[in-house]
Amino acid sequence: MKLSRLLIYSAVAGAIYATPLLADDTETATTTQVGSELTTTLATTELSLQPLLQRISQQAILPMYKQADEQATALHRQVIAFCNNTDLANLTATRKQWADAINAWQVTEVALFGPALSQQRDLHIYFRPVKKRVIKKLLTQDNDISMDNLAFAGVGAQGFATLEYLLFDRDKTDDDILKQFLGNDSRYCQHLLASSAMLQRDISSIYREWQGSYADALAKPGQGENPVFANSTQALEMALGKLDQSAEAVINKLRNPLAKAAQLSGKDAARDNTNAYKLEAWRSGHSLANIRANIQGIELVLKQGGILDWLRQHNEAELAKQLEQQLIAIRDIEFPSTDLFAQIEAKDLAAADALFDETLALSKLIHDTAPKLGVQLGFNDSDGD
Repeated sequence: MKLSRLLIYSAVAGAIYATPLLADDTETATTTQVGSELTTTLATTELSLQPLLQRISQQAILPMYKQADEQATALHRQVIAFCNNTDLANLTATRKQWADAINAWQVTEVALFGPALSQQRDLHIYFRPVKKRVIKKLLTQDNDISMDNLAFAGVGAQGFATLEYLLFDRDKTDDDILKQFLGNDSRYCQHLLASSAMLQRDISSIYREWQGSYADALAKPGQGENPVFANSTQALEMALGKLDQSAEAVINKLRNPLAKAAQLSGKDAARDNTNAYKLEAWRSGHSLANIRANIQGIELVLKQGGILDWLRQHNEAELAKQLEQQLIAIRDIEFPSTDLFAQIEAKDLAAADALFDETLALSKLIHDTAPKLGVQLGFNDSDGD
């Protein structure tokens, strides 16, 4: 049972039993009235939150997964085209489609619950870092690489990170990478085909389940024989919890590469401890794009999902304005290039530091938003001491 539900039930019980148990009819009537008023308040809260949940589900999350499904399908088709006609133009096109597909998936970071966690699909789709030893063993085995091989090998040899490992290498020329995919029995192409097929299958399964019943489960909690969410507060806890975790995920993606702990403690004023190899998607130079997609997902839930509108309609216009301004502040950060790896290697850290700080501020605002909607979140690093 969620904490918020326990608090609600506790409040109801406390209000009912705070009055001494006397035989007097007046006392009994008062107790009954208090319980009735609280029951009415809870029912009113349920009704007031359902339109918001409907918007989050239908106008924010479902379109995200639709886009992710379409891009994963396009990626598998492009991989087939590349392996049928292995040239530099198709290598470039495959890399671009990989970028488009992972962007779409990173937007859904804010909605990684329910179907995305079923059968650990999220890990099969994007587990990092890759298991290089496992991948290299697959690439040198005598048998062809199939989806069954990859399923047995585990998540470290599947998904977006594995595709990146196969398609990008900062220490090789494009011609050298291309040669690995040539030949009818190329294990590289077999691995690429099997991985992209599994990726498409898993993302499509998530989208179908959202389409099938999960979107309604979030939008209409407490309905049916075995509801996923017992009430609107519990459903909103999940949605806002993931919003909070997504902002925290961006902070964590930057924390270790920028060695923020050492810097902020005064132990690394020269920034000697930064490490670009701790970025995700560093091989492809897609680290910054991943983060921007995460922020885009947060923005979609806040705007299309109706949270900012709800705040404005419930006397919290100033908080809605602060959230909107913070999203703009993040968007307006100017980076010297799209390659965060190169920036950290060159100790050109000003923009990345600004992104860390502004995302920390966004995380705090999201944390401040939850109580306005009747939801309490756990502590995070934006809370301070």
